[in-house]
Amino acid sequence: MDILGVNTGHDAGIALIRDGVFVELISEERFSRIKGHQGFPISCVAYVRRKYGVHHFDRVVVISASGRYLTPLMGIPENVVCRARQGEKLFAKSIMYRLGILQIWRQLRIQSVHLSQPFVKKKIDALLKQHFPTERITHMEHHLAHAWSALAFDPSLEDGIVVTLDGEGDGLCGSINKIENGHVRRLAAFPAGTGIGTLYGKVTEFLGMKRNEHEFKVMGLAPYAKPSHGEIVLAEFRRLLAYDADKMKFRAAFNMQYAKYYFIAHNYIRYRFDTIAYAIQRFTEELVSTVVASLRKRYAPPAFYFAGGVFMNIKLNQKLSEQETVGCHFTPSSGDESLAIGAAKYGYEMETRDQVQPISTLYLGTEYSDSDVQDVLFNLDPESYIVKFFGKESAPIERKIASLLAKKEVVARFKGRMEWGARALGNRSILANPSDASAVRRINEMIKSRDFWMPFAPTILDDCADEYLENWEPSPYMAIGFATKKECRHKLAACIHPYDFSCRPQILTRESNPDYYRLIEWFRDDTGIGAILNTSFNLHGYPIVETPADALNVLKNSELRYLAIGNYLVSKNAKLESKPS
Repeated sequence: MDILGVNTGHDAGIALIRDGVFVELISEERFSRIKGHQGFPISCVAYVRRKYGVHHFDRVVVISASGRYLTPLMGIPENVVCRARQGEKLFAKSIMYRLGILQIWRQLRIQSVHLSQPFVKKKIDALLKQHFPTERITHMEHHLAHAWSALAFDPSLEDGIVVTLDGEGDGLCGSINKIENGHVRRLAAFPAGTGIGTLYGKVTEFLGMKRNEHEFKVMGLAPYAKPSHGEIVLAEFRRLLAYDADKMKFRAAFNMQYAKYYFIAHNYIRYRFDTIAYAIQRFTEELVSTVVASLRKRYAPPAFYFAGGVFMNIKLNQKLSEQETVGCHFTPSSGDESLAIGAAKYGYEMETRDQVQPISTLYLGTEYSDSDVQDVLFNLDPESYIVKFFGKESAPIERKIASLLAKKEVVARFKGRMEWGARALGNRSILANPSDASAVRRINEMIKSRDFWMPFAPTILDDCADEYLENWEPSPYMAIGFATKKECRHKLAACIHPYDFSCRPQILTRESNPDYYRLIEWFRDDTGIGAILNTSFNLHGYPIVETPADALNVLKNSELRYLAIGNYLVSKNAKLESKPS
């Protein structure tokens, strides 16, 4: 039995369940090379049909294709235009907002959307029929899919409360749900424009960054502010949004969709950028903690589950995990890329009345053999690149990578199945020595071009976590932040926050990725450090690499010197390098 979950909004992708097991998770951006790809995931569907020989899915569950939005119809040209769109007329729109004109204009747009909905729905239905001519198609609401995604990773699946929070989806910005016998019953829903996810996104835009993409930069900037200054802005945010525990809803001073214009109209430009970041981060932690505390008091659940883009915020997750006495389960990569997981789980259990086997690994993407790699390497210029094969068990490529890292070289790694989600987990990663503080600048100059205040993250062996981290718990997917122990910070100097000394680790077990684990063990043998710096393998502004050709393209168009691809090590000829590494 094949059940397919499909997200057609931003961060489009699919999840495939075969006979009760998640066998494939992949995002369209990996194929299209457009970050956050919006629209029907054509390449993903074609890929799983080809790989698994599927001519007919038993059920297809689709998100964000109800006809309210044109997003499912977007292709690569529309995505290119959307990403290139810059520079709203903020000042003019802020005046329009202050005069009430913008609100009227928005209401007229909403009405036009309602009027056009039957025509849009007809186009979307035709698109779905084109790709799924014989399949039964179920449409699933956005936040219900988020809630179901939260249940896909927990083997115990205790009865509990599921909280979903994001910017907006199908007219909502969040929900509160109860798990009863493995199923989801909604207790409350938050209308779009009333939630913290929208406010955080608008602050991100106000600070000159991209909503739905750069919120993590705001989170990383927050610790740099002086608390005394940040508290002034925090008091402002408290006047904009609050939670009513009795009615289980947010009370917003206005529609948070207008927050960016509100900030201009009310002269928020008088506040420093870092104090605004501090305030929105503190306010998010405070407000969501209030929601969770009220639910604990009201329902006394045995566990909490969290899903939606707000819970990509690892500092928020850290706070919730530290203050709750019951289990807190955070959906890995909980943005809209996870919607397909919830859709597939829901579809399978609706079809069979059986539970899906919990997801125990995120290495569920594409994979390329050494033969596939060799075909691409064949075209490399031998004058510019040196290629060596490590096929012997006595001298595997992982041993060579560990040796290079110990010498403070930077190495890109491409091996095994691609990891799903926004965070690289070692198979499509750039690796470095975590104790080498200079690695941050070198990696940024070579390839990443990250903002100066943003830290990289470590992969830490599970048997070393207690040595490096305070109050840690299993965190295999980089979903939670932890404080680091003072006496060991020098070992993680390149991958902890330089101001508050926190980190966002992937705590690795041997069972989850034996080759990667062995690599770090060898590195520990050489250096005494049971961790490495791990950041995603991509050029700035592009998705994580998907094919061997993508990997080589990054090597050619960056200052990287070493690429470990499959069991091959590709290195640039030092004599021909335009810049020294």
